[in-house]
Amino acid sequence: MSTLDISCEDIFDLVGAWHDRELSERDQNAFEQHLLICPPCLAYSDRVRRALAALEATATVAVPEGLSGRVATAVLEQARSASE
Repeated sequence: MSTLDISCEDIFDLVGAWHDRELSERDQNAFEQHLLICPPCLAYSDRVRRALAALEATATVAVPEGLSGRVATAVLEQARSASE
């Protein structure tokens, strides 16, 4: 794909793969060249980058070992108490 072959619609379709570094070198170059000449696609790419960074930040919370088991036990005990 060359710079001339990539459209704004292609940018919308490929932006996730670009941020994940999954594009071939040729496609990555075409993608980045398009961003240089298309301010709306550059702005869109930046919004996606910020959204992905926010999602990554929420995914880094460590869950204490055994928490899921304790929650399941508490839910079962509460269900049993409610049915008595």
